[in-house]
Amino acid sequence: QNTADETEKHEQVFIGRQPIVNHAQRIFGYELLFRGSADSVGAQFVDDTQATGQVLINAFNNIGLDKVLEGKKAFINVSEGMLHSDVLESLPTDCVVIEILEHVKPTEAVVSRIATLRSNGFQIALDDFEYQSEFEPLVKLASYIKFDILALGLQRTVSQMHALRGRGLSFLAEKVETREEFEACRKKGFNYYQGYFFAKPEVLSAKRIDPSTVTLMNIFNLVRRGEEPAVIEEQFKLDVALSYNLLRFINSAGMGLARKIDSIKRALVVLGRDKLSRWISLLMMSPKQGGDAPNALFKTALVRARMAELLGQDKLSEDLQDQLFICGMFSLLDVVLSMPLPELVKKLNLQENVSTALIDNSGPLAPYLALAQAVESLQMDRVSQLGGQLGASVEDISKAHLQALVWAEGLDQTAA
Repeated sequence: QNTADETEKHEQVFIGRQPIVNHAQRIFGYELLFRGSADSVGAQFVDDTQATGQVLINAFNNIGLDKVLEGKKAFINVSEGMLHSDVLESLPTDCVVIEILEHVKPTEAVVSRIATLRSNGFQIALDDFEYQSEFEPLVKLASYIKFDILALGLQRTVSQMHALRGRGLSFLAEKVETREEFEACRKKGFNYYQGYFFAKPEVLSAKRIDPSTVTLMNIFNLVRRGEEPAVIEEQFKLDVALSYNLLRFINSAGMGLARKIDSIKRALVVLGRDKLSRWISLLMMSPKQGGDAPNALFKTALVRARMAELLGQDKLSEDLQDQLFICGMFSLLDVVLSMPLPELVKKLNLQENVSTALIDNSGPLAPYLALAQAVESLQMDRVSQLGGQLGASVEDISKAHLQALVWAEGLDQTAA
């Protein structure tokens, strides 16, 4: 029985993902974080490196790494135990960056192994880096240096970064938590950025409110729900620019229509639900001129929404499942529109269950949203607690998370 339990435990995996962005807050890659169980506290691979590592590879192969990454880089955390595993050779070199954790010592064996990985085509990143002469062999093999600006402080970080310039390295600022920190790092010449500012809900200031963002979210959910074209048409009428863009899109040469479409209702019928949802998702995820929210936030919201919906599938009515999706989508609106969430919820006239979940963290939807957020931020104790409360096993939660990741990334794969 114990052997069976251990096997089942090793077949379950959480994948955490945090965006790495460039100066324009466009996604360059993702740091992928692995967890072997709901109660694990880190991505450590000790005696079971081979077994757990192989499960991770299988999980990626099953869902398709290309779908999860959408052509972006994957920064993979690697401890010393995992470093010496041949599991790494199973990963694709063109999109995977091997991220060496800070506690890995530059022994002769470690340097030799990293040199082999580099010669095999992998790029190397050094995590939470603080320069010491003993790390020089690793620096020579690295493509990316990641600095924890919270731990080092910006002044020390910049000093170390300047000392390493001219060596073909890209510099990444970690733990960027505010707009001020992002702007400061950008001025100092970092290449990439990572932190809660890009992936954690936070009220920002000095952003233009774009009403089409809310309209797009509403339309997207109506299409998902299978509403009639007449209902969806009413939403398009709320935004003249959006209606114009729809007609321009459907009448474009690429659509190959014999005659011009000049009504929203006709456009919706001709386009069909699948193409409409893909077009809407493209608009929703694409950063707009004028500083709208980066697509990292929209993808976080989509994953959160879909995961919450999947977790509630066998436990809640269809109406409540639909409200779960709305909860997830709208839980980041304060970041997207730079307004307090209570004010936004009031303006949107959302269902009471959605409002109470978003504002008071109460009601039947709140635990599902909280669980999706806990998985997203890798709060494993919280995941275990909420999973038990909702009757969701580690396997259920892991499966829902992986499905949500693939679903969100695949939305615009076949658009246009």
